[in-house]
Amino acid sequence: MSDHRSSARATLLVFAALLVPVDGMACVACAASVKSAVKALPGVVGVEVNLEKRNARVTYFASLLTPDRIVAAIDKLGYTAGMPKDAP
Repeated sequence: MSDHRSSARATLLVFAALLVPVDGMACVACAASVKSAVKALPGVVGVEVNLEKRNARVTYFASLLTPDRIVAAIDKLGYTAGMPKDAP
């Protein structure tokens, strides 16, 4: 008798959190646009945009998304995303 079980590899889902500077946000609508665009990326768990500090805190699955894709999503909106740093 043969064993027909598939050998699925387990994927380790590791959370990561980044703080991304965002230049060019001037109003609440700008912050909402950034939040919406980043939140739509596959792998993003949460987004908090701080208009006063001009940054976005992004929590995501590191195995599903790279910081470069987060930066690209912000840049695509016409804002300038700075170098992401690990969030505390």
